[in-house]
Amino acid sequence: MSSNSFENIFNTGTYRVVTTEVFESPTNWATGEEIQKTITTTNEGTIPAAVRVSYTEQWLDENDNDITSQITNGTAIIKLDNTSDWVQQVKMD
Repeated sequence: MSSNSFENIFNTGTYRVVTTEVFESPTNWATGEEIQKTITTTNEGTIPAAVRVSYTEQWLDENDNDITSQITNGTAIIKLDNTSDWVQQVKMD
């Protein structure tokens, strides 16, 4: 019985998912004023990637105190782009 050896080179692609946020918090936010916040997740890798994104709405006052419970539900309107490309799951508490 003989044995041979060889080098087994195994190359994989690059996994790189990048999330960016563009938002400038106004210092004097007026009721009814629309402020755009853009969050983008992009696959910059060389292989396909599945991305799971979730968000939590939280309101902070000028002193960074959480005032979320004081905000009327529906105050912020969330608009998702490319909704045909997304699957949205709602977490039930």
